[in-house]
Amino acid sequence: MEARVIGSWYLIDVLRSIDINNRLAILLYHYLRREKGKVIKLFTNRVHYEIFKQLWNKPLAIYVSRNYVVLQFQGGSRSHFYVIGINTDKRLFINKIRDFDNYGARIICEYHDDFDKEDDYNIPIYLVEDKNIFRAMDFEEDIENSEEKVIPKYRKDGDREQMISSYRIQGDLILRVTTEDIFFGNIRQLVIEQVDQILNRVILLRIQNVLADIGISSQIVIRFRREALMFRAFPRNTSLEEEEYYLGNLIEILKRKLNISDIAERIKFAIGFDSDTIGCDIAIHLFNERAEFGQRFEPTIIRALISWETLQKFADKIMSQLKLEPQDNIISRGRHLIRYFGLPSRFTIMAKLPNANMAKEEYIIPINMDVLHIMKGKIYLYHPEHSHLTIDIAQNLAAEVNSIPLDDDFEERMNYYALKLLPDSRQLTLF
Repeated sequence: MEARVIGSWYLIDVLRSIDINNRLAILLYHYLRREKGKVIKLFTNRVHYEIFKQLWNKPLAIYVSRNYVVLQFQGGSRSHFYVIGINTDKRLFINKIRDFDNYGARIICEYHDDFDKEDDYNIPIYLVEDKNIFRAMDFEEDIENSEEKVIPKYRKDGDREQMISSYRIQGDLILRVTTEDIFFGNIRQLVIEQVDQILNRVILLRIQNVLADIGISSQIVIRFRREALMFRAFPRNTSLEEEEYYLGNLIEILKRKLNISDIAERIKFAIGFDSDTIGCDIAIHLFNERAEFGQRFEPTIIRALISWETLQKFADKIMSQLKLEPQDNIISRGRHLIRYFGLPSRFTIMAKLPNANMAKEEYIIPINMDVLHIMKGKIYLYHPEHSHLTIDIAQNLAAEVNSIPLDDDFEERMNYYALKLLPDSRQLTLF
């Protein structure tokens, strides 16, 4: 069946017949009639309107859904997609998205443009579902335009319900949610990483003391993104056999003098680089590196690795003593302010761990996460251009706040138009 060809006189009726939002219908009507100036008040701000105003008047195709319009243009060897949607303030925004999945698109008509009598053409208009646009903007549900502003929502997945994980909550903000145990899992992972750094340095300092006792000076350096010990003792022309002989003697001394009983029991020494701790709690690797230009002596590296099981032992104790109290939290993302009630994502932990002198020392472990803990209740969002928004949270959640992924350089273009729209500084009154 061929698509119906229509002109501007019938466009609004066609769009309303598919239940498209009235503001988007009006926008498309004036856009296709090349009357962009008549829609300036439909946009959230002047910057978004300026982006829209610069768009070419001949899109390759138009996709419409109930709450969105996507304009497709061809530039060189690739397509460019601009999505126009509705904010909380009932005004329009525009974003340039990286890609658009038009799966299931159904053509509803072709718009006949005869503005230029010498270059008249038809523009296909397709009907898609909101979820097509959701996928393109990397979320699953649009809470901002939803009548039921509740998170989380669930969908059927066979015989069970699956939590929907990503929501557009206001403007270009996306809230990604999961079960609250992920929040504590993230804390635990950060604790393990910090304990690893602390204990690694403690082991290196103890090795350094042993080296100092036998007259070898060393220093702590970074190797493979990890602290290690380095000393210089082997001239460039030392044979491999001689290096292994003396490193073997050094390992025997370390076996006798290095005490790590307060950290772990099983320790393994090896000459050469290794990347695991299989079969031991702590692995100590000694190996020589090539001397740098101008250096006569090669650097010898001593590297310590701590097994996952050993780190977990310390992390378990720290986590068992962790006490967090819920509180009101306010975070900002751009010009958006978000207020929620939940456990803090930024705090410090005081933990007693071994030190270099075979004693216990209190260490500060800072926790600074992007993962939020949101308790059952409400989230409040504020923005100078959008109206305030309240979202009901139906259960305790772990969450992250991200932005809609934009096409390359689109954000920079918006900055450019924002600068162009600034008033002349000579006309500003300074207070």
